[in-house]
Amino acid sequence: MDDNDMEAMEEGVVKAEEEEAPEVDNDETLPDENALKDHDDAEEEEGEENTNPDIPEEENGLEEGEKEDEEEKEEAVAVLDNAVDEELEIRDEDEGRPVSSLSKKSVAFADPPYDDATPQKEPGALAKMIRGMWASREMLNENTDKQVIMKTTLRELILYCIFLFVIVYMTFSQYSADFYILRSRIDSLFENQQKITQAKDFWDFVEGDLLKGLYWEELYNQGRKVTKFKCPSTGILANDPCPVPYTDRNMMYENRMLGVPRMRMIKVTNSSCLEHMNPDFKTAIRKCFAPYDAEHEDKTSFIPEHRKFTEESSWIYQSADQLETGSVDAELGSYAGSGYVQNFHFQKNVTEAILKELKANRWIDMGTRFLTIDLTVYNANVNLFGVIKLIFEFPATGGCIPSNDIQIVKLLKYAEYTDYMLLAAEGIFCLFIMYYCVEELFEIKEHGLAYFTVFGNLLDIVVIGVSITQILLNFY
Repeated sequence: MDDNDMEAMEEGVVKAEEEEAPEVDNDETLPDENALKDHDDAEEEEGEENTNPDIPEEENGLEEGEKEDEEEKEEAVAVLDNAVDEELEIRDEDEGRPVSSLSKKSVAFADPPYDDATPQKEPGALAKMIRGMWASREMLNENTDKQVIMKTTLRELILYCIFLFVIVYMTFSQYSADFYILRSRIDSLFENQQKITQAKDFWDFVEGDLLKGLYWEELYNQGRKVTKFKCPSTGILANDPCPVPYTDRNMMYENRMLGVPRMRMIKVTNSSCLEHMNPDFKTAIRKCFAPYDAEHEDKTSFIPEHRKFTEESSWIYQSADQLETGSVDAELGSYAGSGYVQNFHFQKNVTEAILKELKANRWIDMGTRFLTIDLTVYNANVNLFGVIKLIFEFPATGGCIPSNDIQIVKLLKYAEYTDYMLLAAEGIFCLFIMYYCVEELFEIKEHGLAYFTVFGNLLDIVVIGVSITQILLNFY
């Protein structure tokens, strides 16, 4: 066999091996190991036949070429094995062969070895019950069963809906249409207050509409000259409007006045703005009344020579501590609880005399900056209190700015069966706040300082803090 025939045979063997060798591709399946072993055994048998000494020398040269081809083939198979190892990213440490994908999954999800030296202590029944009651999604692990997560989420949602219903019921159940009706009726009694523009209008209002709105001493009948009807309180003929008994003289017949109305006035000194006056005007203007300021309050007494109906306190300055009165916010500013105080009388004619005496002795002068009339009424029919404050501001520019503050409150909260339902709702609300406090403590213990890095957790703390403050104020 010549050299050309040898080269042709070698090229044919190489092409046959290239066609039989599988290409390494991630998308294709791996070659079968048994097929590779059968192919190697067949090649070993062919090698043994070629090493027979009876074969001529030319065939021995061909045999040496085939051995070189076998070595190249083994190198190709090794490259293929390395590619398979890189694809699976895992290698058997003993044999150096790639493990199957099933083995890889089993290694990734294998349970950690159990340490007999430190056995885990099972929690007690009480601990399990407590932890189950206050379990929340923030306290569950990532490996927790999805059914447990769903049940925990559903339980939290139901509890939150109940908590929201309790809050809404507490907020709106204690209010009714009677609040608005009572306030609007009281406001209508003193609607002419808004027409006051100066001190003269003030005196006309208090001597007219104010007394008429506060004192309901006569019934609505006009009386007749010839009649056989007798007044129920006196038993005499109703020739004039029937008087209301002293014990039943209520505002609008239904609202009992608690105590008597009180009138308080604040004024400033007549030299409060001379320091800032232009020197050119000081010789012509010797009295100057600055806008209200606590430092400029006039604290001097101005008791008149003739005083019969008015109290001495109406002419003597008293501090806020003595009067036990807080500050008042009005249109132009805030005013202290001090000043000069005059109480009304429970009879209309005496109150008229008091007001005339105050007016005659110029109780309100150029230094007056603030005046308020305070009274409280109680309507037993609807169990509501009305806190009434009529405000009059006298600015330094002159004139008068009226305003009022009428608040309807329910101070006696538990009188009817609906009120006791509100009491039950308040008790449930307190239990919910205690429950959420314990839950947040468990979460803080579970997560440590990382708990405070979540905005939702901070919002929970704010809600709990506001709720506890409201509970304390309610008891106060």
